[in-house]
Amino acid sequence: LLWFDTKLNVWRRLVSRDGKQLSLLRVQAMGEYEGKLAVFKPLDNLDQINETKSVNVSMFLVTLDMVGEKICGTIEWSGVVATIPYSSYWCLHCLAVSD
Repeated sequence: LLWFDTKLNVWRRLVSRDGKQLSLLRVQAMGEYEGKLAVFKPLDNLDQINETKSVNVSMFLVTLDMVGEKICGTIEWSGVVATIPYSSYWCLHCLAVSD
């Protein structure tokens, strides 16, 4: 995840409070939920018994804080929130965050 530093006109990676990079790869969609960043990413799921393929959608709730000149993120919660057919994978960006 990146954020744009308007003072220096550069993109910066989102890091945790201890300075380590938050490695959220293959992010498909993001949104705001109760003041936190909701990050959605796919996880391939192959059902060996039925030989079907689906996509588990993982969500990460990230709290953002300013620490000095940096924006830091803390993952407060993560888990699988949906399973969709692999054929619907390209519609994943259409997921909306709601109560």
